Amino acid sequence: MDMDAALWKAHGFSSRGPNDTQLAKTLEQISADPEFYIFGGFVRTFDETAAPKDRVRAFPDKKYLRKALQWMHDGYPADYVGAAVKSRQLTWSWLAGAYGSWECRHPHSRVIFQSKKAEDAWKFVYDGDWTHARVGFIEYACPIAVRVHGLIGKRGELLYPGGSEFWGVPQGPHMFRSYTATLVICDEAAFQPEFREAFKAALPMARRILVISTALGGSFFGDLVEQNETEEQVA
Repeated sequence: MDMDAALWKAHGFSSRGPNDTQLAKTLEQISADPEFYIFGGFVRTFDETAAPKDRVRAFPDKKYLRKALQWMHDGYPADYVGAAVKSRQLTWSWLAGAYGSWECRHPHSRVIFQSKKAEDAWKFVYDGDWTHARVGFIEYACPIAVRVHGLIGKRGELLYPGGSEFWGVPQGPHMFRSYTATLVICDEAAFQPEFREAFKAALPMARRILVISTALGGSFFGDLVEQNETEEQVA
């Protein structure tokens, strides 16, 4: 049984897929609930280290990833700034990409993903092939019935039919001085020499800012994580 057929059976539908009424309800639930979208089998990832038959798979439904998503989505759609430490193989970057993909399913959203180098940001968002970059792959591998039709990919950009955009940009504050954003994702922020300036530039223009990175002592990112933890303890 292929992945789509197994998915629909898991949701109680025919293996051929939901009928029009069921699909409409499913799409409505996807729009309302990022947990349902990401952990319900609609988001797929790839893992180069897995056995060939297991490299494409549903997003792993693990308790710590659900908690991480709840942290990302906290108080939505209110303004929010969060910083958290990640490590390899914990799937945090995939999760951030999936969350940005969910946001772009709403009209006129702008998600900006920032990495140290432009090439790294493009490889995360879209780099000319749907099967390579992470967010592009998420959109490409989504079940056909719930796929975003009319999505356009350009190097470093995904343009959604509802007016939403997902950008991949290099480090630095310049991108944040000319635009506004629904969501900014700063990846490996501790290793971006210009992160402090970029963060300060993003604060007044972004509704939500997610900062994730592997740990690096003595960095501005470390100060943000410590501040985040202190505020949560006080709350």
